[in-house]
Amino acid sequence: MKTLCRFRNPIRGWNRLVVVALLFLVTSTRLFGDSSEITVGSNFVGTAGVAASTPLDIVLSRPLQPSDGRLAVFIGLTDVTSLLVETTNGVRYAPSVLPLPAGPSEVAVYLVSVGGEWKKIANLPLSVADPVAAITGAPTLDPASGAPAAPASRRRERSGPKVKPNLTVGLKSQPAETHFPDTARPPRTTFADATLQGDLQTSWTLPGFDMQNQFQVVGSSFRSEALRFAQRGESAPKVDLSSYLVSVQMGKARLLAGHVTFGSSRHLINAFGTRGVSLTVPLRSWVDFSLAALNGTSIVGWDNFLGVANRQHQIVSGILGFELIPKRPGGTRVELSILDGSLLPLAGFNQGVITDTEKSRGQSARFIATDKAQRIRIEGGYTRSLFDNPVDPLLTLGQDVVPVRETSRNARYADVTVDILQNRRIGKTNTLNLSVTYRHEQVDPLFRSVAAFTQADRIQHQAEINSSIGPVNILVSHLRFHNNLDDVASVLTILTRRDALAAAVPFSTLFGQAGKSSRWWPTLSYTIDQTHAAGRPYSVLTGFDSVSQVPDQMSTNQNANLEWQVQRFRWGYRFNRSFQDNRQSGRDLADLRNLVSGFSFGVNARSNLDLTYELNAEGARNFELDQTNRLWRSSVNINWRMTKQAALVAILSGTTSGDLKQLNRSRNGEVDLQWSYRLGYSKGEWNRVQTQVSIRYANRYSRISDALFGFNNFTRFQTLNVNLTFTFF
Repeated sequence: MKTLCRFRNPIRGWNRLVVVALLFLVTSTRLFGDSSEITVGSNFVGTAGVAASTPLDIVLSRPLQPSDGRLAVFIGLTDVTSLLVETTNGVRYAPSVLPLPAGPSEVAVYLVSVGGEWKKIANLPLSVADPVAAITGAPTLDPASGAPAAPASRRRERSGPKVKPNLTVGLKSQPAETHFPDTARPPRTTFADATLQGDLQTSWTLPGFDMQNQFQVVGSSFRSEALRFAQRGESAPKVDLSSYLVSVQMGKARLLAGHVTFGSSRHLINAFGTRGVSLTVPLRSWVDFSLAALNGTSIVGWDNFLGVANRQHQIVSGILGFELIPKRPGGTRVELSILDGSLLPLAGFNQGVITDTEKSRGQSARFIATDKAQRIRIEGGYTRSLFDNPVDPLLTLGQDVVPVRETSRNARYADVTVDILQNRRIGKTNTLNLSVTYRHEQVDPLFRSVAAFTQADRIQHQAEINSSIGPVNILVSHLRFHNNLDDVASVLTILTRRDALAAAVPFSTLFGQAGKSSRWWPTLSYTIDQTHAAGRPYSVLTGFDSVSQVPDQMSTNQNANLEWQVQRFRWGYRFNRSFQDNRQSGRDLADLRNLVSGFSFGVNARSNLDLTYELNAEGARNFELDQTNRLWRSSVNINWRMTKQAALVAILSGTTSGDLKQLNRSRNGEVDLQWSYRLGYSKGEWNRVQTQVSIRYANRYSRISDALFGFNNFTRFQTLNVNLTFTFF
């Protein structure tokens, strides 16, 4: 009976699924009419080359609506979405700490729907003629001719020192607070703290010489919020250096000191960011060399200013790059990397303590190739690393343990992408794109490099089909991997298969009139992800010889979203169903099912007033315990832009949960009101002041009762916060 009632995926046979997806792409082209989509502009396309510190402005043809979703931006392979700042007509990326990459690259702009579907809406070419962080040393391209441009230092004109400071001083206070009961008393009920954020940028340009510097400091009068309080406790300075970068270029050579990012080998050293020193020297138009000495973990503060003071906690790496086609840099490139690193059990600024001393030395080769049209893209790499884990007396505690031997292991990968159809015109405005990607990766058991984070003892294969017809996007992928490559009898081998399908269909565009979307048709997005992880039993007695001891689990997760937009009104519905099917012998009933339904409604009541209401219902079913939990969550959001300087945001939410047997109950409520006012004064470059004051009131309560254990707890908090900031320059 259990087998008959078990949930089964309605889409079975992924080979057939791929065929159906391709047939859909071919047969449905007649349905697609004209689409009015968001177009993207910028301040860097078509320029002869921008400086590495130049802010990038991405301009949209129209403002984003809530039903559109959000933007995601990649510069090359780096996701800079979290660093974007909204502007009046788009977004801006300011490369304050991490400068723009050297030479030519691409800025990819994606539109991420409310349901999480990604759609590329722009691919903008970027050329950095004056790079700050040229890691690979590849020559800069001239966008007009496509040939390597003359060194930037030869084209610069003399300019005196330039200084650009920025200082923000703030007051963060909590003048009033109430709580119940007394046991819920916070560490500080009322307080008034001063904060500081400072930024200083300088530049100096001469013929054949260029220097650019940036220093950032932060401070707080409350020592527990000091930058290095987690490391140094009460001895942590209240004002400290958070980051800095010094760039000096003389001729073709460039020296970086401060917070730099180095490495492009996936398994040896891959975008390792910390404090250190790096040098880049283009030896010829077709060969370049880079060398870096970096601290083993991320650090802040004035101590170990260059990051190379402790040789036992340091990484030294070099890259030798060859352009096999000098006239087309990046078209066919080979990189040879070496590394010698050592880590001590020291706490980093943004990570916990390494529990043991580690050392590694390694070499790697990386190959990148693409055709002129970039329809075929190939990347692969091979790494060999020697890893040593010396005996640590703090871990052995005097016990007689078997020492870890030095081990040399390999890792490799290969990625191939082929654009079968690229911008094939369909109708007047729509295009057809179809690409196929294959990825392979194998990491030997016990493989380890101190400058790259990868999972050892694993081999995987992945295939993807990515397609789009006008506004319709479909992605089909298949992934399989397993561990225990050496077939060690005492290690359980897990075979994992993962299949996924994602589709986004804007019906309002498909069935609308030419150049005009239909109001009442929704935008649909659907994803299904199925993962099957099963252990492989052994015939010998290893602890996993019995079938009942070997895990076997099938997990299926489905999401569906519907979004409508009609003039000032918008509403949507989302549904999620996840099912964990435990097929392990003897645990057939240990299944879990979760259902989530959500409804949202919003209206632009006025040009300066937005109202949103959300209601969610969730249910979790545990078949083994015969237990079902329910949860209801509702919220109201109000955003009132009272004037150009003042705004009021209000959030009211409530949550109720419990099981069907009424053994446990909980109820939570929250009221959050925040008013802010901004005032600015500007007269010249050095005479600018901006002030912002905000007042926030929060009221939260929670009641939890459990009939089985006999407790009934009630807590309540009310806080009033007042913040004031002054920004100078």
